[in-house]
Amino acid sequence: MTEVPGALARGPVTPLRALAIVLAVVVGVGAPPAFAAQTLSPREIQRLLRVARDDLESARALLAQDNKRGAKERLDEAEAAYEKLLEANPLEKEAAVGLSSVLFLTRRYEDGIRLLEPFYQAHEDDHDIAHQLGMHMYRAGHQASAVPLLEQVAADPGRFDASWLLAVHFYHDAQWARGLPHAERYVAARPDDIRAYGVLGTYYLKTERYADAVNALDGYLQAFPDNVAARINRANALFRMGRLDRAAVEYEALVAKHPDRMRLVYNLAAVRIQQGRCEDALPLLERFIAREDKDGSARYFRADCLLRLGRLEAAQEAFEGAREGAENNPWIYHGLSRIALQAGRLDEAVAQARRAAEIAPAEVEILAWLGTVLRKSGNPSEALTWHDKALSLDAGQAALHVERGRDLWLLGRLDDALGAFTQAHTSDPELATATAGIAAVRTARGI
Repeated sequence: MTEVPGALARGPVTPLRALAIVLAVVVGVGAPPAFAAQTLSPREIQRLLRVARDDLESARALLAQDNKRGAKERLDEAEAAYEKLLEANPLEKEAAVGLSSVLFLTRRYEDGIRLLEPFYQAHEDDHDIAHQLGMHMYRAGHQASAVPLLEQVAADPGRFDASWLLAVHFYHDAQWARGLPHAERYVAARPDDIRAYGVLGTYYLKTERYADAVNALDGYLQAFPDNVAARINRANALFRMGRLDRAAVEYEALVAKHPDRMRLVYNLAAVRIQQGRCEDALPLLERFIAREDKDGSARYFRADCLLRLGRLEAAQEAFEGAREGAENNPWIYHGLSRIALQAGRLDEAVAQARRAAEIAPAEVEILAWLGTVLRKSGNPSEALTWHDKALSLDAGQAALHVERGRDLWLLGRLDDALGAFTQAHTSDPELATATAGIAAVRTARGI
C-alpha cells in the first residue's frame, strides 16, 4: 500500500481520515487498493446535499438558542451525509465546504485544514474554499497563513465573518490603515451589531477621521454607556477635531468617575490649555505631576501656563525644572527665551532662541521666533535671514510675512516691506498687523 505523506500520515484511520486519504489520491498520491467508493445516483446526491444543508442550518439555529445537545445531533447527521457524498465523489466541492462548516462549528480546525488544502491547491481562486480554509487556519493559530486567504475573500459582503476576524486581527496588531476597510465592511454588512461600532470608532480615531469616530462611538455608547475605553476615545476624537467644550464635558465626567486615572486628568488639562484657561489647567497639571513627576510634556505645559499667566519667576523655575531628562526639547528653550525677552534680557533671549533652533532646525515657529528676537535685539539683517528660512518651510503663514515686512522696514527697504505686508494681507485679509504695515509704509512714502 502506498504511504500517505505529511499530515495525512498521522493519527488513527477515522472516517474523516479515510476521506483525507481519498483526497490525497485526487492530488496524485496512490490509493489503498482495498478502498472502493460507493456510487450514488444524481438524485441521491441532490437529496443528501439537501438533507445535509437542512441539518447544518438547523444546527446553527439551535446553537444560537444555546441548545448544544440538539445542535450536536444535527451536526452529526450533516457530517455523515457529507462524508457519504465525498466517499462517492472526492471532488464534490459543495460537500467539502459543507463538511468544513461542520468541522468549524465543532472546533475541529486542523481536520478542516486537512480536508480543504487539496481543494485549495486545485482551485486557488475559489472564494468558498479560500474562505473556509482561512477561517480554519486562523482559529487553529496559523494566523500568518490565514490572513492572506481571508483578505482574498473579505471584499465579498456575504463573508462578513472574515471581515470581522481581519478587523480584530489588525486591531490587536495596531495596523489601523490595513484593518479599517475590514471594519467598515463588517459594519456595512451587519449594521445591527452594535459592538462593532466601538471597534470601528477606534479605527477612525487612529486614522485621524475624527468626525467619523465620534459618530461611530456615539452609536456604540448608546448601547454601552459605561464602556470607559469608548468614552475616552470619543473624548479624544472631540479634542482632535476642535470640539473643545464637548471634549471638556466628557473628560470632566471621566475624571469625576475615575479620579485615579491620571491620564484623564492630563487630557482635561490639555483641553483647558487649548481653551486658553491656564488658571484651570494648572491645578490639573500639578495633580498629574504629583503622580507622574518624570513626565516631560506635563512639566513643559505647566511652565508654559505659568508664563501665559505672567508669573515669570515661577515659569523660569518650571522651565529649568522641565529640562531635567528633556534637554533636547526645543520648546523649553523657546519658553526660556520668551521669559528673557519679557524681562528685558535680550542677549539671553537670543541665546536661548538659538539653542532651540539648533535642536529643531525645521520647526517653523522656532525659526520665526529666533528671527523676531534678533530684530528686537537690534539685528534686523540676521532676523530677515531666519524669517526667510521659516517661510521656505511654510510660505502660507501670513504672520511670517508680517515679521519679514518688519525686518525690511528697519532695513529701510520700504518697497520690499510693502510687498511683504501685501503678501500677508493677501494670505489673510483679516490680519490687522498686515493692514497696519501697509498703512505705515504708505505713510512713510507720503502716499
